Amino acid sequence: MLGTFSQANMLAHLLAYWSTACLALYVLLILLKVLQPNLLRLRFPWLHLGYIAARVTYGGILAVGQYIHWAGNPFTAPLTYLPLPDSVPLPGLFKLFTPLLLLRHGYFAHYMLSRYWMGLFWGIAVALVLYVFLRALRKMRPALLSALDIHLFVAGSLIITWPNVLLFILATLLVFLLNVVVVTVSRGGRTALYPSILIGFFMVFIFGDYIATLCPLIASLKFSGL
Repeated sequence: MLGTFSQANMLAHLLAYWSTACLALYVLLILLKVLQPNLLRLRFPWLHLGYIAARVTYGGILAVGQYIHWAGNPFTAPLTYLPLPDSVPLPGLFKLFTPLLLLRHGYFAHYMLSRYWMGLFWGIAVALVLYVFLRALRKMRPALLSALDIHLFVAGSLIITWPNVLLFILATLLVFLLNVVVVTVSRGGRTALYPSILIGFFMVFIFGDYIATLCPLIASLKFSGL
């Protein structure tokens, strides 16, 4: 058992390093693309897809490691092959997985969905919706925002993840509206969106979890699957 816990602890550290390295590389490539676009020929969508692939890979390794850890402990081993009890409520999108969760390994599948995969799915879904919406908005109003604005918004959404991404969108909009008022009163003219995106991102990246505790709705979305 000591060997199992030691291996699980080592895997947890490796996963933490993997996650941090992928995030740092993604941010570095985004900054390089913004500051020196000629040095990096890779387009923004490929950077986003690469980071999504890294997050999915992380989730796969996490699931395997968690399963091995539970299976190696006599107290948690039964949880790896038991179906999810009927008494457990399934809110939101979890209901789509009801047939799967009632089969063998259903309890473990529910654990992984609620702890990682559902949040990842919603984070990617929100980023995709933002991308499509902002692209359509740019086609209708080209002067309203740039391609850089769109991809910074998408990158911020992928990094912040669900459900704090909702706070990121709200913070960016509030900062942008405040910026518009200040610029209009002081000198007039067009207000760029990307400074508001960066300010909103750092606000939520640093204080997002604390702000979420003050918003019961955001906290309830974390593991609900809604």
